[in-house]
Amino acid sequence: MRRAVCLVAALAMLAPQTAWGLGSAAILAHAKDYAQHTWPMGSKNVKGWCSGSYKSDYSPGPQKGVPYDWGGFDTIAGFDEDIADGYGAGSHSWHGVLECTTGVDCSGFVSRCWETTKKYGTATINEVSHSISKGEMLGGDAWNKPGSHIVLWVGKSADGGPIFYEASGSASKVRLNSAASWSYLEGYSPIRYDDFDQQTGPTMIGGTVSAPIVISAFPFHHEADTTKSASDVFDTYSCAAGTGEKGPEVVYKVELVSNGTLVATVSDSSSVDVDVQLLKTPSSADCIARDDTTVKASLSAGTYWLVVDSWSDSSGISYGGKYALDVTFSNQAPPLQPGSGTFSNPIPIEGFPFHDERTTSGALSDVANAYACAPEKGEKGPEVVYRFTVTVAGKVKATVVDGSGVDVDLHLLWAPEPSACLARHDTKFEVAIEPGTYWIVADTWSDSDGDEYPGPYALDVSFASDTPCVPACAGKQCGWNGCWGWCGTCKSGELCQAGVCVSSNTCGDGKCEPLDGEKCDTCFPDCPCGCGQTCLSGVCALTACAGRNCGPDGCGGYCGQCAETDYCDKGTCAPLSGTLPKIEPCEGPACESPENEGDRPPPEGWDEDAISPDGWPAIVVEDPRKTSRAGSGSCSSSAGSAGGGAMLLALLAIAALGVKRDRLKGKAGE
Repeated sequence: MRRAVCLVAALAMLAPQTAWGLGSAAILAHAKDYAQHTWPMGSKNVKGWCSGSYKSDYSPGPQKGVPYDWGGFDTIAGFDEDIADGYGAGSHSWHGVLECTTGVDCSGFVSRCWETTKKYGTATINEVSHSISKGEMLGGDAWNKPGSHIVLWVGKSADGGPIFYEASGSASKVRLNSAASWSYLEGYSPIRYDDFDQQTGPTMIGGTVSAPIVISAFPFHHEADTTKSASDVFDTYSCAAGTGEKGPEVVYKVELVSNGTLVATVSDSSSVDVDVQLLKTPSSADCIARDDTTVKASLSAGTYWLVVDSWSDSSGISYGGKYALDVTFSNQAPPLQPGSGTFSNPIPIEGFPFHDERTTSGALSDVANAYACAPEKGEKGPEVVYRFTVTVAGKVKATVVDGSGVDVDLHLLWAPEPSACLARHDTKFEVAIEPGTYWIVADTWSDSDGDEYPGPYALDVSFASDTPCVPACAGKQCGWNGCWGWCGTCKSGELCQAGVCVSSNTCGDGKCEPLDGEKCDTCFPDCPCGCGQTCLSGVCALTACAGRNCGPDGCGGYCGQCAETDYCDKGTCAPLSGTLPKIEPCEGPACESPENEGDRPPPEGWDEDAISPDGWPAIVVEDPRKTSRAGSGSCSSSAGSAGGGAMLLALLAIAALGVKRDRLKGKAGE
């Protein structure tokens, strides 16, 4: 039965492409289907019918997103069939290409979205694509790094950052990545599918539920055209169930850091009728307010959604078109600590002792699912990220308190990524640290079934220097204490002058005015320091890389790059303890092996902190694979280790015997 089904699927894949090619909407619709596909993980899918040490990353229970599978090229229907038949859910490069697993890898995913007749690897996808400039990119194009990784382009976020779909080894699934910085795509080249038709379908990038236009600053103004949108999923809303909105819509995501009143106004022409809807979640069932011109609502801090939708009459005809959206927001309370609590925009801890209260429910960041210092602990719920800098050695102590039914854990990182974990505890930690910048993450614990326990918490952080220092706060209400913290901060509308809070007509107006005495230590709300900076004696000093000469700086860049013979060990370049082979250009039949996994997490026995200049995990001496990179897919027939050559020979032998999966999977060209 499987062979019959697969033969039909294969014949369908071999059918000629439509004369007008694929447009953005069709490609991104495929990508969305892979990223949002829900499926049941069973106990039989943990090991599948695989032999050896294979074990899936997934635990039994409901899952979302087709798994990353090294060499995989499965359709969604084929994947569902495999899961039901007991195949293993996903795999990684160090497993090799397995016949017993199911899913897609990065190039298999892009090949499926482009509807190619076979799987192309990152080194061979140029056979069906061509280079374009960065400025020419449209949704459905790709960023490719031959021999490493490929991602499917969606567009830019409101702050100019990249948004793309990818089959991610580190995330173990297909995902929409809207949190990466441009450094993530360093070394990648923009390409376009040869059968791409940029005249087909919508021309607007973003504005969908999966890639909304983010509103994080006010006043906000945006002009667009609903008829050019790729989103058409909402036809009616709970707050006006009798009103038709069957035309395409544009989706916005609103991030509020304090309580206040939001006003959104939409204007259109006489031949266009678009309405504005305010939602609590990206669901039409959670409508807060709706109007044909203006919505106004008092809201608590959190995330909300605005949808500009095309009204439709009783006959189903919609009246979409060009419009202008204006959004304002007025605070009803002083804002929370600056920063959105994400890895790219953490909440700054400007001094000690530090106290903060908020909730992980609805937090803007939900990208860290486990940490290197406790990889067996599930942290799959949303997290809140903080950052602090110390200029002297000492001990940092952090405590978190949560309530009944809530489980929030603490993690201390030396870089803004889960692999850089120094300590983790469910309630508190005290760690000796050197001068430098660190991150604290309050993350939501998840049990073995994948159930998450988010909610409110209180965080307290203190720091004790190894160098004796007595804070000088006698008679001072505010200002720097001379050690590593503040004597106090002034409320909005007040300025700190000589340690005393005085009334100010300018502090709190959102403009930093040095001529009026406003500096980072006198009027922090108006003069906050930028990413990677700390306020020292009224001056924003660059401290993100203090004490470190390599690794991420938390601001989209790096503190430095190690030599080819070194790796980055917790911010310091250190000699490699193993051999780091060089990848040669890919030529000849050997290129048919799967491409490199790119952003994969190292398996047990690999040094998570050992990163070569090109971003590959290096291998420690203790690992028996110390002369190769697992699954590197090195394309040179003479390069690589004996182990890597043996794997390639084994794969070729299997192919020669005709032993392969019934579906199109594995090496390009199967």
